[in-house]
Amino acid sequence: MCLTPDDRWLITSSTDSTVRVWDIPTARCLDWFSFEDAVTSMTMSPTGEFLATTHVENNGIYVWANRTHFGNVLLSDDVGEVPRKVVLPTPKVNVRDDRVAILEEEAAVEEARLRRAEEELRLQKETEALLPTRPLAPGLTTMSGLAKSKWETLPQLDVIKQRNKPKEPPKAPEKAPFFLGQLEGVNADGSGPSLFEHSKVAQKVGFLQGEGIDGQDNGESGSGAGTRLLRLGRFGAEMSLVGLLEKTNRKQMSVTEERASLVIEYLMGLSASGVDVQLSSLSMGAEDLPGRKHLESMLKVLELAVQSSDNYDAIQAYLHRFCYVHGDTIAVCPELLDAANRVRAAQDKAWGKVQQLLRETSCLVKLFTKAH
Repeated sequence: MCLTPDDRWLITSSTDSTVRVWDIPTARCLDWFSFEDAVTSMTMSPTGEFLATTHVENNGIYVWANRTHFGNVLLSDDVGEVPRKVVLPTPKVNVRDDRVAILEEEAAVEEARLRRAEEELRLQKETEALLPTRPLAPGLTTMSGLAKSKWETLPQLDVIKQRNKPKEPPKAPEKAPFFLGQLEGVNADGSGPSLFEHSKVAQKVGFLQGEGIDGQDNGESGSGAGTRLLRLGRFGAEMSLVGLLEKTNRKQMSVTEERASLVIEYLMGLSASGVDVQLSSLSMGAEDLPGRKHLESMLKVLELAVQSSDNYDAIQAYLHRFCYVHGDTIAVCPELLDAANRVRAAQDKAWGKVQQLLRETSCLVKLFTKAH
């Protein structure tokens, strides 16, 4: 047997080749499946993502992914009258002689797996149709329901990038094959285009035609290509997060709860690295005047998101990454400092409510523990 890192699930195995997953707080069996060979040992990864098992007559370690860590999984009280059959992915050392029986058993297992998958898909669709889109009561703090991989790694994103950084730069081949054509915008020595050549490449892909997101002329012609060149990377991102904020600034609109929810929903659809790219593209520093307007709009979005008490876990991760990336710019701009102080006031109010609930729950737990 083994426990998950958060001590919530207990995973047990028995000599009849079955494995059960128990939820300790509710004392329920969440899953029940069996292998062809009994499990001799098992352990859970430190992050709870994978389960490693070894089996009788097998010379390998089998690693199984925890689906609840990578997405939403409907956990039902009914685990079935018989355990699900799970086939090991590699052949055993001692192969059985009865080939026909093995093939028939594999076909039955596959058929049962398909039926169970169809039933799970039907239950998932029915559950999604019944789930409320809003909290049960006004003012309740709700979680986002996102997979942890989409927001939990944001605070450690720099550490992950440093860990994945190659130890040595890639080496270019000494001589390219004669039949490979040269890419447009790339020099013969393999380097990228120069500062002035880049504007020609960008013009061909439509970034320097003097039109904004809504097809309106921004008043910048080819003579201003050098200025827009410095912002080329951000014009590619304007179709996403910067575009949502730019549309509000261009129309002299105030950031409303509806527009703030659109921004948060867009970020929730991205991966952790995608969120980092979008947040980093908002501003290039204190000298970037349009970027400062984007930061001010984003601070207003975060303020409204914190006040709504929705998607609490994801909002905290986005707020942490935003302050980490643009903290230096906010510190030297008075208007951004005022907006950041308003976010801080909303954050203190939201956290005060959660902290009060935690204190009350802790007191009740201590009281019941001492009473018994």
